[in-house]
Amino acid sequence: MTSYGTIKAVYSLALPMVLTAFIGIFSLLVNTRILAEADGSYLYILAIHVPFSIFIIALLESFQAVGFAFAGEAKGTKDKGLLWRRFGLLMIIIVVVLAVTAGLILGLGDHFLTAINVDPAKATIIKYFILASTASAVLMLTAAVLSVPCYVNGIGLKVNAINISTTILGFVITWYASHKLGWGVYSLIAAQICTTLISLSFYVLLISRLKIFEVSALKWTELKANFKRFVSIAFPVCTSFVIIIFQSSVLNSVFANYSTELVVGYGIVYRLQNLIILPGIAIGIALAIKVNEGRGLGFGSAQVFDMLREVFLSLFALYGVLALTFYLFRTSIVGLITPDPQIISQAASYLSIVAPSYLVFGPLLCLLIMQEQIGKGLRSLIYNIVSIGLQLAVVIYLASTGVPKETLFLTISAAGGLSIFYLLYELSCYRKQKPPLAVSPTQKSQRTV
Repeated sequence: MTSYGTIKAVYSLALPMVLTAFIGIFSLLVNTRILAEADGSYLYILAIHVPFSIFIIALLESFQAVGFAFAGEAKGTKDKGLLWRRFGLLMIIIVVVLAVTAGLILGLGDHFLTAINVDPAKATIIKYFILASTASAVLMLTAAVLSVPCYVNGIGLKVNAINISTTILGFVITWYASHKLGWGVYSLIAAQICTTLISLSFYVLLISRLKIFEVSALKWTELKANFKRFVSIAFPVCTSFVIIIFQSSVLNSVFANYSTELVVGYGIVYRLQNLIILPGIAIGIALAIKVNEGRGLGFGSAQVFDMLREVFLSLFALYGVLALTFYLFRTSIVGLITPDPQIISQAASYLSIVAPSYLVFGPLLCLLIMQEQIGKGLRSLIYNIVSIGLQLAVVIYLASTGVPKETLFLTISAAGGLSIFYLLYELSCYRKQKPPLAVSPTQKSQRTV
């Protein structure tokens, strides 16, 4: 296997996933800019909303991961009724999880907002904005799950076309609702509901043409087994995101002691980071597919290591360019999101210190994602808990001593840079032993027959 062949195969797998995710992140950034032009104060609400938005992303990733497993197995067994029953279970879980979430927001939302030092004058609107987001998330998660069979059955490009069209429509709705109707941050909710309903309609049409569903009654014994499968797949993914939510909430609370502009600036940078990490996530998933494929073809540990080495070298080159770009053009990049000079200054100050660490951050994320897919998810989870826990402990201690904010930025950047030692250690392990082969859902079903 040549170097070019390896890299080409991995990047070819990753590209469609990057495109799909990019559409969502690009939409978020453009909508943020639209609201910033309508009223700069909306950016504070969106900054506080970051932990909840990560929670929704965690649910989306978890449900899609389960959806791919369920759809792949149903396609392999050609059991149309099985797919109907399993996706029916997913719809039930979506409604229950978000109903519980809404109840927790109503009961504990005020305490949470107080704990992270939210401006009391904006606490009420933030609470009800999060509630509205929860309601619209029911539609969004349902649409995400229904898009999965389309990808599995080879019509993913049609899903991308639908996403692009509804994203453009969403920009129009957000602009009109915020600038002409004065709906503020609720313009985002209106746009999301409208565009998601349209997407849902098209997904249902596509699925009906595929004829992959067959209505059948839910069976209690099968329901319990499928729910157990759901938990086993979704739990590791969701737990990693919960750790990230905790990290974001703590940093928001710490930065609130410095200035509101810093909180807003961090919120913008966080959204930009979501854009930066897309290649790392997609390549991590693609690498996992190739590693497992290599094991199936009888590749030895040396061949697996050679493949990882080639891809990670290319990944370091890619993230070197991204880190340099965000460092050199930080002011201009943040200026695309907000026209407020004070917020631009705070966000650019953060990027001037943290952006260089993106060189390691991207490849590290790729490794962690890959490990989750090949049976080493526990190692990734433990690393996240330890590294993020230590980082936050140092940040909280330094903030309590009244250090300048730049010292906090340097701590965050140093933590990211030092993670290269863990990355190199994990990669070296693949030279010595074969990574565990993740068993596909279809293989599991065949073993139980």
